[in-house]
Amino acid sequence: MRRGGASLPVRRSRHRDRSRAALNRAEIDHGANGEGIDGSRVDEMVRAGQIEEVARYCESDVLNTYRVWLVYELFRGAITAEQLAWSETQIREFVATRKTTNPHLCAAVGIEKGPP
Repeated sequence: MRRGGASLPVRRSRHRDRSRAALNRAEIDHGANGEGIDGSRVDEMVRAGQIEEVARYCESDVLNTYRVWLVYELFRGAITAEQLAWSETQIREFVATRKTTNPHLCAAVGIEKGPP
C-alpha cells in the first residue's frame, strides 16, 4: 500500500473467522470493549486512511489478548487470583497514566475516556 510516498506492507491474517469469533467472545465475556471495531474492518479502515484509529484498536486488541491469556493462566493454575488481580491493577494504572487518549483502552479497563 502506498501512503505519502512510503510503501507499507499489508499482512493479512491466516486465521479463520471461527478463531477470531472465539477470541471476540472471550473478550466480551471478560468485559473488554472494542467499541464496534474488530479485525475484519482493519483493512477497510487502513484503506480509508484511518491509521490512528487502527493503531488505537490494535493497542486494545493486544491488551484484550493479554487479559484473556491471564485468565487462561489462572485456569491452568499457573497464577493465583491475587496475581491476576495485581496484573489487572497494573494494566489499569498503565492506561490511566499513559494511555488516556485511547478510548478503547480506557473502556477496556473501565476508566473515563480521555480527550478524542
